[in-house]
Amino acid sequence: MDLVNERFDAIVLGTGFVQSLLAAALSRNGKKVIHFDGNSFYGEDTATLTFEQLQKIFLDPTAPPKQEDLPTNFKRVPLSLPTPLFPPFGPDLSFPPNLPLSQSEARQLGLDLSPLPVFSNGEFIDVLVTANLTHYLEFKTIQRTFLVKEEEGGRDGMGVEVVPSSKGDIFNSSLSLLEKRRLGQFLQLCLPENYVSSSSTLAAREAAKKEKKGLFAIPEKLTEDLKNFEGKTFVDFLTDKKLSPKLQRLIIHGLAGIRTDQSEGNCDVSAEDGVYMMMRFITSVGRYGPSPFIYPRYGVSEFAQAFCRFAAVNGSLYLLRQPVSSLLLSPSSEEGGKEEVAGVELSGELGGEGKEEEPKDRGIKAPLIVTSPHYLPRDLFEKVVRETGRISRCICITNKPLPLPLDTPKPSEEEGDESKANVVTKQEDVLITIPPNTKFNNRHVITVTQVGSGMCMCPPNTFLVHFTTTQTVGAEEDLKEVVSWFCDREDPKQEGETEKEEQKEGEEKKEEEKKEEEKKEEE
Repeated sequence: MDLVNERFDAIVLGTGFVQSLLAAALSRNGKKVIHFDGNSFYGEDTATLTFEQLQKIFLDPTAPPKQEDLPTNFKRVPLSLPTPLFPPFGPDLSFPPNLPLSQSEARQLGLDLSPLPVFSNGEFIDVLVTANLTHYLEFKTIQRTFLVKEEEGGRDGMGVEVVPSSKGDIFNSSLSLLEKRRLGQFLQLCLPENYVSSSSTLAAREAAKKEKKGLFAIPEKLTEDLKNFEGKTFVDFLTDKKLSPKLQRLIIHGLAGIRTDQSEGNCDVSAEDGVYMMMRFITSVGRYGPSPFIYPRYGVSEFAQAFCRFAAVNGSLYLLRQPVSSLLLSPSSEEGGKEEVAGVELSGELGGEGKEEEPKDRGIKAPLIVTSPHYLPRDLFEKVVRETGRISRCICITNKPLPLPLDTPKPSEEEGDESKANVVTKQEDVLITIPPNTKFNNRHVITVTQVGSGMCMCPPNTFLVHFTTTQTVGAEEDLKEVVSWFCDREDPKQEGETEKEEQKEGEEKKEEEKKEEEKKEEE
């Protein structure tokens, strides 16, 4: 295909999640789309990289593009090659020179740049289902969700508690009887009415979205109540329901999944938005498992790849490893008018393999350009970074799971073996939320995601633990304390395993005492 002389409706730069979704939407609506990415992988900031690819990004930053001659009737606005996802290798970054895994095991690693457990119900899952993208994806449920809390007697005054996702979890929690009752009543209050699922008709979904916001209709009993909280925050709403600060923290960061600081003076979530988040949590629990979260097997980049496959099926053209050097502007058709977008100019060879001469004109024409921030000129990219902030992240490759509490039901003669149903005995895939302003000196929420070999992203008996937060100073300063707290414990055994061993030792001791008594009787 002669791309230079071809006319496209849209050019998309970068295969990030947003760009891939827009390419799918445009192609589905009959637009002729061409999609470029200077990287050899999909996803950009949401990419899932091999260990080798991650090494290359750290140690071999991309060189600037070479500028070529341009036809005189166009004006060139220089763009960047995909901005390195990380700054050049330096003292601010730590990278292991040797990985304690065999070469074949290292190839099994899939390292997510943006680990993203998603709620198993909501508008995003609805889009995947209605667009029939689920046959491109495989999911696995997150087994448990946890919240870090201040705890007397805990290590450094901190402890980990299970985020309740059922009546049993609430009953077995460390909350007081009054707090358990009020939490149960609040969850009952937030149960959605006229819930519209992904399997409902398109007309029913659209009607629900017009009537309310999203897939969930706010219960009538709450509608009048929320009118009194117009212009007020979710924290105000929780306080009015006489929920203690301890319960508010659990609801805000554990159940509603709010990732920003909601302390006094920082509250930015409205009462209605908070209730909607609670309904999303309630309808996600039990849909695929006891936890409300699911995670894509083979990594988060599968989301971007699914939309790209959908776009390709609908006629989009894809070119990976193809850098773009410039944005092309043409003179306005009106006198004195602004210059108009005409297309982009590619860097390097364009279908030139095996040809004696490379064509001088490497401009691809289209009236619409959709671009990732990584392709913007450097000054504009830095402006985007200043407005949106940076992410501090740490990826740990471990041979043991994090030390977390396990479900260890008390033996009961009446319940028998049924008491062991739905009991988590091994926690590979977990999500841990650390609220802001804890003893870790974190200004922002820290999210800890652990995945095991069942996610097809690491070899057996290996775990990937991701620590991510909004950057305050730098990755090491922001995350060093919390990484040390989780990973540098003297006794890394999980609490459930410790209790199990103690119980086994007690039983063995009783058996020995019984044998000694029998021996004495025989004598």
